[in-house]
Amino acid sequence: MTQKGADLKKEVMELRGRVRELEETLDAIRSGEVDAIVVSKDDVQQVYTLEGADHPYQALIENIREGALTTTRTGMILFTNTRFADMVQLPIEKVLGTPLLDYICPDFRTEINNAVRMIGRNACRARVRIRQGSSSLPVLISMNALSSDEDTKISVVITDRRKDEERLHLQARLLDAVGDAVIAVDTDNNIIFWNEAA
Repeated sequence: MTQKGADLKKEVMELRGRVRELEETLDAIRSGEVDAIVVSKDDVQQVYTLEGADHPYQALIENIREGALTTTRTGMILFTNTRFADMVQLPIEKVLGTPLLDYICPDFRTEINNAVRMIGRNACRARVRIRQGSSSLPVLISMNALSSDEDTKISVVITDRRKDEERLHLQARLLDAVGDAVIAVDTDNNIIFWNEAA
C-alpha cells in the first residue's frame, strides 16, 4: 500500500469515528438526555441550550414558591430550584451534589434519613426545620420515589411554614391573655397545650 493509500485509510477511519460520535450525540438529543451542547471554535466555547418537551415543566418548577429537589436514593441532591437555594441561603452550585441531610436540623435528621431509606414503599411528609444561615426555618418536606426500582430518584418538595408558625405563636399569646383556664388535649387525652391561667 502506498503512502497516499495509507493516509486515505487513516482519514476514512477518523471520519467514521467523527460520524459515530455525531450519531451518538443526535441520539442523545432525540431521547432528551442532553440539555445543552458546548461547541468549541477557535479556542472559544459557546453553550447552546436545547428546549425540549419538558421545558414548560422546568419553567414551572423554577417559578413555584416551594423548594423543589431531585435526589438520589441515598439523598444526594442532583437538582434544586432557585427557591430551595434561597431557603438555605446558598447559591445553587453550592447545593448541587451535597446530601439533603446537610440542610436538615440535627433534631430531625434521623426521621428524614429513615424516610429516605424507606421511600420505595411509602411517600413521606414531615414537619421539620432546615438550616437557614445561622438560624433555621420551619418547613413541610414531602418526598416521593419517582419509580419503583431500587435505584430510583426521589422528588422532594419543601414548603416554607414560617407563617403558620408565626400564627400559632400569636394564637398561643392570645390564649395566654385570656383570664380563664384553657387546656387542649389530643385524641388520646394527652395535654398538648395549656395557657398561663391553667
